[in-house]
Amino acid sequence: VAAAMVGAGRAAFLMLIPAIGLEQVVARGAGPVELRGGPGWRAGSAPVGQGNTVVLGHSTLWSYPFGDLESLRGGDRIYVRTRDGRVHRYKVTAKPRVVSGERTRVMKATGPARLTLVTSAGGPFSTERVVVVAAADGRQPEVPEDQKERLSSTTDLGSFDERPLGGALILVTGLGVVAVGILAARELGRRYRPGP
Repeated sequence: VAAAMVGAGRAAFLMLIPAIGLEQVVARGAGPVELRGGPGWRAGSAPVGQGNTVVLGHSTLWSYPFGDLESLRGGDRIYVRTRDGRVHRYKVTAKPRVVSGERTRVMKATGPARLTLVTSAGGPFSTERVVVVAAADGRQPEVPEDQKERLSSTTDLGSFDERPLGGALILVTGLGVVAVGILAARELGRRYRPGP
């Protein structure tokens, strides 16, 4: 099944990382809905075996599949099985690194076959990301001609998150409402405190 034929939220491939005991189905798409079910293959990044395949996952929420990502070390193996049964092997190139939310060039789709795993570095509201890069390890299975996708070296994937602007606006508004509620409750408690 060509990667382009897999709909958003559907299983794109299986990922196994023995060093941290991870075995997860990776969904196509890395928006809030897809990431609730596990890791997500970032739209605009390369399909498995065709460049830089970027996978995002939570480290603190929704079963935190990437909670142990920082434990990986250079040389650790990662295995990816595609829907048509091809198994791609990767080897972590170095210990995980923390990058600022603006340093998204690690998601560039083109170049040698590799896997880039990304999660937040400090909880759900952190702008820093933990990034693990794993290079193709040894001879990889051939990608069938009918499944190859044309990748653009100029495609800018934007931010790490696939959240639409509206989602961020709702989040900020919600936090503002909570803050106002806390302040109002404190003030009311102070004003109407029972006397001695």
